Amino acid sequence: MSDAREQDLARRGLRLANYMTLLIAPLLVLAAAVFLLMALRNADLDQREVEASYERRAQIQRVFSLLQDMETGQRGYVITGRAGFLEPYDHALRQLDSQITALEQLLRANPAQRGRLQTLKGQSAAKQQIMAQAIAIRRTEGAGPAAAHTASERGKVAMDAIRATVDAMIQAESSALDARLAEARGARVRVEIFTGLLLAMILGALALSAVLVRRHTRARQILIDQISNEAARQQAIFEGSLDAIVTFNPSGSIETMNRAAEAMFGWKREELRRRDISLIADLAPGEGAFLRRLGGGDPAGITGAREVVGRRRNGATFDAEIALGSMQQSDGIHGVAAIRDVSDRKQAERAKDEFVSTVSHELRTPITSIAGSLGLLESGAAGALSDKAARLVYIARTSCERLVRLINDLLDIEKIAAGKVRFDMQPLDLRTAARQAIQDLGGFAGDHGVTIRLTAPDAPLTVNGDMDRLVQVFTNLVSNAVKFSPPGGRVDVSLRGDEAGVRARVSDQGPGVPESFHASIFGKFAQADSSSARAKGGAGLGLAISKEILDRHQGRIRLVSAPGDGAVFEFELPPAAAEPAANAPRQVRLLVCEGDPQTAETLARSLERDGFAVDQAHTCASAVEAASSGGYAAVVLGLPFPDGEGVALVRRLAEESGERRPPIIVVSAEPEPDADLRGGVAIADWIDTPLDPGRLSRSVRKLLSGNDAACILHLDDDPDLVEVVRLALAGAGEVLAAPTLHAARSLVRRRRFDLVVLDVGLPDGSGLDLLAEISRMEPKPPVIVYSGEELDPQLLDRVDAVLTKSRTSIERLVDTAHRLTRTEGA
Repeated sequence: MSDAREQDLARRGLRLANYMTLLIAPLLVLAAAVFLLMALRNADLDQREVEASYERRAQIQRVFSLLQDMETGQRGYVITGRAGFLEPYDHALRQLDSQITALEQLLRANPAQRGRLQTLKGQSAAKQQIMAQAIAIRRTEGAGPAAAHTASERGKVAMDAIRATVDAMIQAESSALDARLAEARGARVRVEIFTGLLLAMILGALALSAVLVRRHTRARQILIDQISNEAARQQAIFEGSLDAIVTFNPSGSIETMNRAAEAMFGWKREELRRRDISLIADLAPGEGAFLRRLGGGDPAGITGAREVVGRRRNGATFDAEIALGSMQQSDGIHGVAAIRDVSDRKQAERAKDEFVSTVSHELRTPITSIAGSLGLLESGAAGALSDKAARLVYIARTSCERLVRLINDLLDIEKIAAGKVRFDMQPLDLRTAARQAIQDLGGFAGDHGVTIRLTAPDAPLTVNGDMDRLVQVFTNLVSNAVKFSPPGGRVDVSLRGDEAGVRARVSDQGPGVPESFHASIFGKFAQADSSSARAKGGAGLGLAISKEILDRHQGRIRLVSAPGDGAVFEFELPPAAAEPAANAPRQVRLLVCEGDPQTAETLARSLERDGFAVDQAHTCASAVEAASSGGYAAVVLGLPFPDGEGVALVRRLAEESGERRPPIIVVSAEPEPDADLRGGVAIADWIDTPLDPGRLSRSVRKLLSGNDAACILHLDDDPDLVEVVRLALAGAGEVLAAPTLHAARSLVRRRRFDLVVLDVGLPDGSGLDLLAEISRMEPKPPVIVYSGEELDPQLLDRVDAVLTKSRTSIERLVDTAHRLTRTEGA
């Protein structure tokens, strides 16, 4: 009975509390509403008072400004006598009375301010009288008396009095407003406190009512609804998924599966319930507890994705991708597997790989042949062309180069994204990469009428990277800048470094990048949506490839320019200590003797790009001293020399070097002298200026090799490319072609070669299989791998150069051949 009585009392107390809450809450709400209404009314009055105060101060200032304008016009007229200076005076005089009247209306409720206004009116009248007298004196008596009148203290004293009165009126307005605002702030604080209390009481009453009346029944109903809705939602997701979803218990037995799983595996769910999941996919091969095998020893670690082989009811297998998850149940950890049939994707990937392989071999080789043939025609290898024919060859060559760039970009973006491109990371000078790219783009920039300027410090900018790939980044950025630059424009390439890394910037003078395109500019196939941008051509892959390459170098690239200011791209690379390679080939040292340091630097850089080590001498004495040291394979002498006659310097170099006398190559604007100058002096070559690009390096190579007719083996099954290479290397020596590995082996056994150029993909094997025979030759010739396939950079441990068709021009192949035959000869 006692418990029943307590429950009855509790119910009565609940009803009483409910009634009290229902009565008190509306009264509290009504009181809060009345109080807030009053507060809002006071706030409105305060706001109107603030606006009125600001209006009064503004009107006082307008009256004062008119007096100042009158004084300024009066003084200008007195000084110059020009009637134009009286315009502000007359304008202010016409408005002054009306503005004073308006001020009187605003101050009618303030006796103190009205008194100050009467003072101001008297001071204004006095000041007007003084100014009128000055103007009259200027008109009747001239500048001197008027200036004397103005210079008297009467005008200044009157203006100072006006200013003091105006300041007092403004200060009075400010003080009154501050007092009113302080009072308003206090009232607002009181309103906030009282409002907070009322709201707290209202909320407390409402909360008490809600807790006492509805707590149990409503909570129970909400929970039931949530469970029902969640179950319906999960069932819809489970059955509607396109992926097969299977749940299994801790022992690996199937518990549930959806319709997609039935369709994928060919089983009905009732047939697989409580059967082992290995019937459809062997998720956890081996022995031991299922969950431990599945989680690699940790039952809780069964999450993640993996690829498996799925089995259908008819025994057929397919490639599947499974995403695993775990869920804690009352009887242990249960698992869920989302299974996707990826056999179509795998087939597409295999087809893509086959296509890439086909493009690499079947397209790069003929395109290289076409580009090389057109280059030889353009250079006059087949005789002089008419202007019309030369134009057609030029169009064909540039179109072929665009196609080559597109193919290379398509292959690069896929391979880099798939992680199939290996980077030969070595310490390198970023300045070298920039210079090589600029040199390669010289003709392209010339065709567009654009100049390229490089700004870089004298000290090396060493980073850890792949030289060819960083050259590709510079090439992409600079070629884009050239394309979008106007004729006569300039592309600036600047490099700088600090402790944080090395920063490169490429900027042009074009239209810039539209702001709407900034967010997607580094995406694949990204193109600015404008006719001017599309007219420049390109597949929109260059920037995406550059970003991928820089990501692999731990660098970053960004667009830093605004639309209309030209495009400015900047990328950063982390620094790396410059360490010489342990097996770096020995460089041939040359001495450049040239009195003009700028000309000497140009010659030195040209030779350094071709692999020579170069020292410079700018005076006759330093040239003789350096040449007599015996450490140089040749001397490049620029004539005339500033502090010595050409003949005397040549003879001194010959006499003081003695037996260590190096051969001399002369570079001069003067014509070659008679043979008597050569008597007893080794002048190996005389080169006229302006210097033809590559002419100096070819002369040095020829001098050091001592063999004008090198024997070169070219192993390639494409007859067109073989013919192009033969013509291109005609100046380097005799070229023997072998279309198969068997023919190449036969030639290697019968002859000695100074250079071997080989392709990888051959009808009867790989060209790399020839390396074993080449390594047994005495002396061993240098080897260039020239293939359409992207090869592992580590192949350089076995050969001297790896060049990719379509990515490497015939000219670069020729330069590489010259460099390698020259090195062996030296």
